Amino acid sequence: MSTIFDDLKEGLRDGLNIVVKKTGEYTKLGKLNIDLIGLRREIEQLFSELGGRTFEIITKEPDVAVKEDEEVKQLVEKLKNLEAKLAQKKVEMTDYKKRE
Repeated sequence: MSTIFDDLKEGLRDGLNIVVKKTGEYTKLGKLNIDLIGLRREIEQLFSELGGRTFEIITKEPDVAVKEDEEVKQLVEKLKNLEAKLAQKKVEMTDYKKRE
């Protein structure tokens, strides 16, 4: 026969388990948000570099085709990769939120 103390102990244990679980979930969501912010920041920086390089080519090297410039090609490739990573993180976040 359980006592009030046993019931209280079991209730506290269940409550603590819920708190631990929710804390883990919020930690995961927080990490995903930080990852998204970091990727967006990297993308913004690369777009800035791409714009700077494009301006430089147009003003100082008018005979060079912008899309043929090696630095431009590298920046565009990096941007494509980062945008793919960003899309994947968004999917992860959506999937994780659906599981809650």
